[in-house]
Formats: sequence, C-alpha cells, structure tokens
Amino acid sequence: MFGNIGATQLSELNTETIINMVQTIGADGLVIHLNAAQEMCQPEGDTDWRNVYFNIQRVCAQSPFPIIVKESGCGIDAETARNLASAGVACIDVAGAGGTSFTKVEAYRDKQNSQTFDEWGIPTAESLKRCRQSVDLPLIASGGMRTGIECAKAIAMGASLVGFALPLLQAAIRSHCDVVSYLLQIANDLKKTMLLVGAKDIAALKQVALLQLSSYAI
Repeated sequence: MFGNIGATQLSELNTETIINMVQTIGADGLVIHLNAAQEMCQPEGDTDWRNVYFNIQRVCAQSPFPIIVKESGCGIDAETARNLASAGVACIDVAGAGGTSFTKVEAYRDKQNSQTFDEWGIPTAESLKRCRQSVDLPLIASGGMRTGIECAKAIAMGASLVGFALPLLQAAIRSHCDVVSYLLQIANDLKKTMLLVGAKDIAALKQVALLQLSSYAI
C-alpha cells in the first residue's frame, strides 16, 4: 500500500510531516504524482510548479521508504526520467496517454475551458520505450492498459509492473467479485500470451524479441 501526494503539495509540507503521514497509515511507500496539464486546465488548479524537482529530491533523500513518481495520463519523457533517477526515486510510473484524459475531464467540468489540451501527452508505449532507454529503474506501465496481451507487451518492452485504473473501477461499481474476475482474466490472458511467445516466466518474457510494426508495412 502506498500513500499519494501531488508534486505541488510537497512545498506546503516539510519532509518530516510527509514521512509521518505515510508511516501513520502503515503504508509501504509514497507515490508523488505529476499532473501539470490537469492542474492548468482546472479553474481552481495549482499552477505554481516552482522547485518541484528540489522538493522531490529532498523527500527522496530523507525518506526511509521508497518513493514512486508517476504521471497522470500525459506520460514521462526521457529527460524527466533521468532527472527523477538523479533525484533518487525508486520507481517511475509512466502513466501515459491512452487511458483516462484528465485534461478532457477538466474540460467537461468547466464549460468555459478550452479543449486545446484534450489529447495532450506521450502515448504509454512511447513513454515506456523512452524511459527504458534512459534509466535503469523499475518502471510501471499504466495509461490505457486493458488486456493481458497489453501487459505482456509492456513487460517485454521493459516494464516491471503494469497498472490499471478505469477497468477496475468499472468492475468495483458492480461488485468485488467482478474485480477478482477481471484480474483473473488478465492473469490468464497474460499466461496464454507467454506460452505463445515461448516465455516460461516473467524473466523470459523480458527477453522476448520485439518486432516493429513498420517491419510488416506493405
């Protein structure tokens, strides 16, 4: 279990307070989320992103538990990934474009808001690729992930974990049994995909050769 805090909120709290909050709830670590695009599209959004890198760095330096930094639907580029690695984060969740668009959500909330940034962001697969080429940190692939095949693709591309949000929320609205059923289906499809590509375990799946779609273009 991980706590969660926005990157802009770090400036409002000293490091000791942040650590105490995480330890009080018995969490195993803390997720710091980046959502600049969403905040800028909110009428009440926090647009002061000064010293964000410094604040992430100070929390990482003093924290006794792992710090994960994640985007919220816009993806993370190579340079940002390298900066986060230098700051001391333990893991990066790329959270790319392809799933829920929070900039689009804000446009619906505020009818006066421009829809210019509805499609803003780096697609999850591209963000994962760029981050994997840039840092040697565990990576979480999230942002539009829906099937076991997509999980297999993400792991083969270098993801350590895969994250889901919308499908689990939709299932949870129905029942906890539907949540379990959905996860079991994902796991079963992942196993089938691994069999089809000849990967006996996750370690082997990470070594599967990748083919570019353009290789089959006519």
